[in-house]
Amino acid sequence: MSKSVLTKTILWSLVAILIFGFIAVFWVFSSLSQEITRSSQVRFSIEQGWGVQRIAQELQNNGIITSKTFFVFASKLDGSGSSLKAGDYIIPASVSPNALVKLFASGYASDEITVRIKEEETITEIANDIEDQTDISADNFLEAATVTDSRELFPDVTFPVLSDKPTTQGLEGYIYPDTYSIFSYAKASDVIFKALTNLESKLTQEDRAAIASQGKTIFQILTLASIVEREEPSQDERSTVAGVFWNRLAIGMALQSDATINYILDTLGTERNAQPRTEQLKIESLYNTYLNAGLPPGPISNPTIKSIRATIYYTESDYYYFLHPQDGTHTTIYSKTLDEHNANKAKYLD
Repeated sequence: MSKSVLTKTILWSLVAILIFGFIAVFWVFSSLSQEITRSSQVRFSIEQGWGVQRIAQELQNNGIITSKTFFVFASKLDGSGSSLKAGDYIIPASVSPNALVKLFASGYASDEITVRIKEEETITEIANDIEDQTDISADNFLEAATVTDSRELFPDVTFPVLSDKPTTQGLEGYIYPDTYSIFSYAKASDVIFKALTNLESKLTQEDRAAIASQGKTIFQILTLASIVEREEPSQDERSTVAGVFWNRLAIGMALQSDATINYILDTLGTERNAQPRTEQLKIESLYNTYLNAGLPPGPISNPTIKSIRATIYYTESDYYYFLHPQDGTHTTIYSKTLDEHNANKAKYLD
């Protein structure tokens, strides 16, 4: 072999080694920030006296990480290997080796806070409440709650309750209102995971079978339930109000729900009214149930299980109209015909 050929061979070998080395280094560093996703949060304890190697081994044994080597390497790069603190930790459903090192170095063990998602709220209102109660910004929460494919948030988790949700719709209607315990370092997706899991547990197999037997979908039920909940303040009357709306839908009659008009006003940043003005009933929007027959494109809030069941197990009747007298009695007046309804309006509203 000539000297020139040998030189070229050595040079190409060095280039190959450098390229391989670059790829290897890139892969390792990418792996350190790559999140591992599980179905739920898990509790993990670090005992006094445990070193990095022992912590890494226990993390791998518990299925929290796939390679203890990456965790050890991440701790060395971070310089925190000797300052990981003992304590009881809750590990988020999605977490990377880098994030675990920062968590254990911070010592935020079991640093729980409580957040409340109120009834009858839209995801925008929920986002603002979450921002007030946590370090999660309203924008971050909204970004997560409006994804049309939950796999963007939870790649390895399937929520059956989302199975019939249109692919164009976000998670409005699915963020179940309740009080949740989260950790101070939780992300928007952690709150959403708890809310979706809660809804899954609330909606029983009996409920789902009843929905299917009626030829309806969970999405349709949630959509109407969100309207019923905002239209009718009395839980005792919601099944009858739901029946009124189902009657209208059955004959192709517009729902004419003021709650959907107020939802539109909310999205426009316009102050809502107890009784929308005449011109507001003419706003061009698919959510305007005065202009469009059928259900709106999706839920207008996030209903409770009581309202959901009132919509599933609705009260059958011959009513097509209802109103609420403005006398403070909180009663609901029903009518079978438009003439009866107009007479009731003259009696109770005019």
